[in-house]
This record gives sequence, structure tokens and C-alpha cells, in this order.
Amino acid sequence: LFLFVAALCATVALNAKTITLEPGEGKIAEAVASAEAGDIIELTGDGTAEYVEGNSIQIDKAITIRAAEGATPVVHIMKFKMDAAFAVEGIEFYGYEDYMFRTSVGGEFALSFKNCVLRNSSAYFIYISDGQTIDALTIDNCIFKDNTKSEQPVINGYGAIKSFEMKNTTIMNCAGAYAVRVRNSNHVLIDHCTIYNVGKQAIRLVEDSRSTTDVLVSNTVVANVAETTDYAYYIYNGAVKNCVYYNTGSYRSDNATAENLVNADPKFVNAAEGNLNWTSDSPLKGTAIGGGNIGDPRW
Repeated sequence: LFLFVAALCATVALNAKTITLEPGEGKIAEAVASAEAGDIIELTGDGTAEYVEGNSIQIDKAITIRAAEGATPVVHIMKFKMDAAFAVEGIEFYGYEDYMFRTSVGGEFALSFKNCVLRNSSAYFIYISDGQTIDALTIDNCIFKDNTKSEQPVINGYGAIKSFEMKNTTIMNCAGAYAVRVRNSNHVLIDHCTIYNVGKQAIRLVEDSRSTTDVLVSNTVVANVAETTDYAYYIYNGAVKNCVYYNTGSYRSDNATAENLVNADPKFVNAAEGNLNWTSDSPLKGTAIGGGNIGDPRW
């Protein structure tokens, strides 16, 4: 059986094709509909002309959508319904007044977002729906910003995510929402992230899988939670290490441990204008595990 599956995967990889698109209306939906499992959809463009998708797009086969080399595409999307392995890389998305990415049925597949910007959603940006399970959700080097209308979490793991990792990522100016909520998981890692100006608890983890101990939040800064009595880090098990919080409640846990958790002004240069770089006397400087800097490295 293993050899059969391996051979099948190799065949899919060999037969995969790359579909190259130029900006326009409905082009991504058409490409997804005609694609086969394993295909790569590449988006060209420099952002001056946009991809416009006014209807929801169903991902029902393994697909990658990425920026072509040297391109900086911008996509105005209604929503993606993700029910198969789906990877997105190097694309800026902005939404209509709805969620952006959501599972419909769940399944044995992984989702990946890398080097992306997601902005202007009035609901959740990524939603693993209640009662559904997926294998993995990985977020790396992304920015989520500008949601002021919804109380839904920016990243909402309301269903089960067997493995959740978010690294080198910023969540900012989502004043009506939680930042990250993962209710049920076997493995959670949040590392080198910057969370600024969110409405409720910034990070809430494993409330429905409290026996899970493989949970780590590290090298992360949370500042300016609108409901200042809410917690920056609300974790039922695992550990919080080398993190900073400011203008928010601290930390709450049933069984998790906290090491080097500091309440201090991160000294952002001009957070109100979206500049989360920090001054040379910031407590983020040199205080991460191993001596690096706390927060998203882009700053």
C-alpha cells in the first residue's frame, strides 16, 4: 500500500503543470476549475492591475497559488473554500465584507500561507470550521491587518488542527477580533510574531484539548489589546517563553508555564501609522531565545 501511494504521488508530481495568469476578472476561478491535482497557478503583475474574484472559489484538489518570480500580485477576493491541500505564497489579498479562507468539510490535508499579506476582511481571515479537522495549518512570514468590523478571530481554529504553526508573522489593527484562537490541536508553535491593536485576547490555545503539552509561544510581542483586562496569552497547557506584553492583561493558564515574560513598552517607532519597527532601547532587542530579537523579524 505504501509503495502504491508513493507511486501515485510521484505520478501526480510528474504530471503537474504550471498555469500562468495575468491580472483580470475571474481568472483565478477559471484556472482553479480547469486545474488538476498538483498543479501550480502562478500570478504575474506588479499590483497596479488587480485580480478580481467576485465569487467564492472552491479548492477541492491539491493546488498551489503563488506569485511568479519577481511579481507582486494583488487579489481582490470574495472567499476561498478550502477542502483539499492548498498552498499560497507571495500574494497580497484584500477582501470584500466577508471571510477570506474557510474550510467547508475538513479532511486529511494541509494548508500553507507564506510571504502573504491579507487585509480588509470584516470576518475571519482564516477559519477552520467548527466540527471539522485538518492535518496542518502553517503560516510563515505573513501580515494580517485591518479588520475593524468583526469579533471573529483573525485566525480561527474553531475546528481541530492537528498541527498549527505560525512564525515570523504580524497581526495588526484588527480591533474587533481575537488574533489567534486554536481550540483543539496536538501541536502548536507560535514564534517570532508581532501582534498589535487587537480587540480581545491576542492568543488563546488548546481550550478543547487541554491534555496537549506540545504548545509553545516564544519570542513574541503583544501590545494594545482594546479590552485591556483580556489576556495577551491565554494558554491551557504548554509554555510561554521570552515574550513581551504591553497595554493588555498578562497571561492566564491552567497548567502552562511562563519564562521571561515581560510587561514593557516595546517602543515601536510609529505604530499608529503602521510602523512597528522599534527604537534601539526597545525591550525586544536581543531578548529572544538564543539572543536574537523578539517579534516578527521584518521589523
